[in-house]
Amino acid sequence: MIEFREEDGVAETLAITVHPSALGASDLTVADAMRQVLDMIELVEKADQVEGSEDARVIWRLKSATTNSPFTVEAEGWSSDPMISIDMRAARAKRTAKEAVAGLLIADEPPEWMDGAALRIAKRLFERNLNGIGQTDLRLGEEPIQIFPASAQIGVISLEKALIDEKLSAPNLRRTEFGSFEGEIIAATRHYQSPALIIRERLSGDRITCVLSPEVAHQVGPAHSWTEIWAGRRVMVGGALHYNAEGQIAKADVDALTVVDERIVDLHEVRDLDITGGLSPSDFLNLIRGSDNG
Repeated sequence: MIEFREEDGVAETLAITVHPSALGASDLTVADAMRQVLDMIELVEKADQVEGSEDARVIWRLKSATTNSPFTVEAEGWSSDPMISIDMRAARAKRTAKEAVAGLLIADEPPEWMDGAALRIAKRLFERNLNGIGQTDLRLGEEPIQIFPASAQIGVISLEKALIDEKLSAPNLRRTEFGSFEGEIIAATRHYQSPALIIRERLSGDRITCVLSPEVAHQVGPAHSWTEIWAGRRVMVGGALHYNAEGQIAKADVDALTVVDERIVDLHEVRDLDITGGLSPSDFLNLIRGSDNG
């Protein structure tokens, strides 16, 4: 049972009770019961993000728990910033999540705030009511929403359709482009019998498999010494970059590799560097600006 209580002057509370199936009470596992609680809390947290402000998020702290059957957990909403009250925000988040669940149980389309992650959370929540969990109740005040296997099945069907629609509408960024990126060599490996390096891309931190052309493999040297010589080196690699559907580089066919020189420059070298041709800074700036044209 999930109870949403709104009380004046009292912190918002969220109580979750998980009932086992009447036909197989012994089938309810600790993992399913606890995951049901965690997923419901996460769904409320996703609903909280609808507000769009990170200034003070609602943090659900454990208030009480009982291991007696049915399994019950009570949480209390607190502000991530103690100087800001979040009672109204917590109440809205609970109400938003409750309305979404209620609609899905009668085959309504998911609300717009439910992204792919929220859809998958709700789907897991309903699917457990089809296997081991006999009933989940959602209550705001005195108006409970009871989730039974039959209504959970309706919700699962609604969510599966929404997830298919989301997948079809998502842009497919899979492509191949010729370009380059900088990164750090992590390890040497082989990709379908071809020599390759694992490189951590500098900007994203992603580990990318870089398949070496014969020329680059010869430049890198004998395979048995790759890790010893090249591990930790920063390089710029160029070639065919293969992107996945999310627009991230998944693999690179490398035909050029250059070591990035990270030599520490002595301060005296910088001080002695002459970029003004003997002119004073002010004369040099005037020359650049064209104010010394006579």
